[in-house]
Amino acid sequence: MTRVQILRAASRPVSRWRNGGGETSEIAHHPPGAETDWWWRASIATITQDGTFSPFPGCDRVLVPLDGAVRLAIAGTPRDVPRLGALRFRGEEDVRAVDVTHRTTDLNIIVSRDRGTADLKIGAAPGSRLAPSPGQSLLVVALSDDVVTDTVALAYLDAALFTAGDEIIIRHGLVAVIELTDLRYS
Repeated sequence: MTRVQILRAASRPVSRWRNGGGETSEIAHHPPGAETDWWWRASIATITQDGTFSPFPGCDRVLVPLDGAVRLAIAGTPRDVPRLGALRFRGEEDVRAVDVTHRTTDLNIIVSRDRGTADLKIGAAPGSRLAPSPGQSLLVVALSDDVVTDTVALAYLDAALFTAGDEIIIRHGLVAVIELTDLRYS
C-alpha cells in the first residue's frame, strides 16, 4: 500500500525570504515539523527584482527557473540559468539576482551538506516507476498542469512526496524528480 503524500500548491502559504528580498512558498521539509533544524527543504520562490539571496551556510542548493531564464551573479561572476536548467551552488556563497526584467518562478532545493544530498532530474518518461531506496525520499513536482500518476492527478506545482517502500508511476506530464538521500544510510 502506498503512503504517498500529496502536497497541493493551492494550500501552501507564502512568506517573505529571510532577507526580505522575495517570496517563497514551501513545498516540504524534513523532518516534518522542524522550524529551522531541517536537513532538506524544497520551495517555490519568486524573483521580481535584483537582489541578494538569503545565505544558508553549510547547505548545498539547486535552483531551477520554471518560467523563464534567470541571471545570477555568484561571487560576482554572472551565470545565466535557462528555463528548466539546474544551477547548483553552496548556501554560503554570495548569490544575487541581476538584470531582472520580469518576474520569475523558481524551484529551490536546499540540503544540509553534512546530512544529505539532492539529485534532480527534469522529466520522466511515461510509465516511469519511481521508488526510493532505504534512506531516500523522492519529491515529484508537477511542471505542467496535466501530470497523471497511477494514483493521482497533479496540477502545476503540486507535489508528491514518498519514502522507501512507496512507489509512484508517472503516466503523463512534465515533472521534476528530486532524490533526497540521507547520508546516514549510505
